[in-house]
Amino acid sequence: MPTRDQSQITLPQPVLLLAPTPAELQSSQFSCTYPSCTKTFSRRFELNHHIRYHARDERCTLCNTAFNTPKDLRRHMNSVHSDNDTKRYYCTVNGCKYSGSVPEPIGFTRQDKWRRHLRDRHKLVV
Repeated sequence: MPTRDQSQITLPQPVLLLAPTPAELQSSQFSCTYPSCTKTFSRRFELNHHIRYHARDERCTLCNTAFNTPKDLRRHMNSVHSDNDTKRYYCTVNGCKYSGSVPEPIGFTRQDKWRRHLRDRHKLVV
């Protein structure tokens, strides 16, 4: 079996990959392909996130409202179609209609809404 001399082997020249310049980053646009949608994004994951909002695969069986993700549907079920067993968050400020200190308190079924109420209405940070 003949052997090859190492000097006869030619290897491809390495290619130096440079990081894209800011101008190149700006020009790389990912466009939404949904009809009548003209949104473009500079990063693919942003486009993928956006496309979820066109799909709306999850549907409420009670009111037929469409949602983007199963999580959004569960949140809807807990806040809109919940029975009295759903956990509620009450305002900590006495006399507020969302606090537990008033007759027939309203409360919040979502913690993020409760936090926003405390922050915006009463300037409290939780």
